[in-house]
Amino acid sequence: GHGTHLNILTLQNLYGGRAVIIMKPTLPINWFDLCIIPKHDSVEPQAKVFLTEGAVVDGYNANRERDASKALILLGGPSKHFYWKCDDVLKQIKNIIDTNETLEFTISTSRRTPDKLRDKLINAYSNKATICLNYEDNWLEEQLSITKYTWVTMDSISMIYESISSGSNVLLINLPEKKSSKISREIERLITEKKLVMNEVNKKVNLSHFSEGIKISTAEQCAEYVLQRFK
Repeated sequence: GHGTHLNILTLQNLYGGRAVIIMKPTLPINWFDLCIIPKHDSVEPQAKVFLTEGAVVDGYNANRERDASKALILLGGPSKHFYWKCDDVLKQIKNIIDTNETLEFTISTSRRTPDKLRDKLINAYSNKATICLNYEDNWLEEQLSITKYTWVTMDSISMIYESISSGSNVLLINLPEKKSSKISREIERLITEKKLVMNEVNKKVNLSHFSEGIKISTAEQCAEYVLQRFK
């Protein structure tokens, strides 16, 4: 994060090398050799900036054929951008599972998911879905590589981008926004461009009408740019 930036510049001054960061810095951009920054951070194109489409993620298995019977529900938790109400999230999960009876669901929580919601998931859905409360490093990558449909709560833009980048069709679990932010505006853009679909309570989403996935900047693409830039 931002706390590493002065250390990077100090080490560069002592030992040489290139100062490359993957975020919008609070320090002046021209102090660094290259800043890799998502477009939603609203930085103007300039010589020392490489703008990415979304957060940088691994672009694994994006073209792999999907299992149309498998679906993921990925849950975040309270955040500074969105209100989180466990009962509202549970209501949407119920709607998703009840209106898509042919799908085999796996529900995954995260570190931010409240214990209250975890407990209710186990009690209500342990016989209707596979519930994963803890997983190893490569578990999500493997699941996204084979899953046709993925529902994600709106609080995690990185999880949204990772799901899209994997090649899965991505739907959002709605959360009320606290105020307009770069995250909410980016989500609105992706919805407008039909790269995401908003889940609607008490309505069945037509899963056959997905546009082609958005082109997301992957770690491999960024690494290739860095190598070409400084060779």
